[in-house]
Formats: sequence, C-alpha cells, structure tokens
Amino acid sequence: MMKIGDRFKDKTTGKIYIIRMEIGSDTLCLEGENGLGRRLTGKASLKRTCEKLEDIIS
Repeated sequence: MMKIGDRFKDKTTGKIYIIRMEIGSDTLCLEGENGLGRRLTGKASLKRTCEKLEDIIS
C-alpha cells in the first residue's frame, strides 16, 4: 500500500522521491528528496521502476 510521505528510490538513477499527492485513482505526484525534482507517474510504473524504502524510525 502506498501513502503520502512514502519514499522510493529510482532503480536507474538512484534518486529518491517522496509521494506528495495522489491525483485520481492511479496517478501520483512525487517530489525529489532534496525538494527540487518533481515527477508524475502511475502506481504500476512506480512499482516497476522504483523500490520502496523502509520508513526511518528514530
């Protein structure tokens, strides 16, 4: 299950993205961990191209 704030690492570039908004039932708005990059992607595409990072517990 995906939710706002989940972090994903792109398998190709190594960049880390955070889910910022869900648009409709299948599209997500991602933001780069550094706050600069933005990306729209479908949930199925995200599962194929990125790996979910575990939540950081302090």
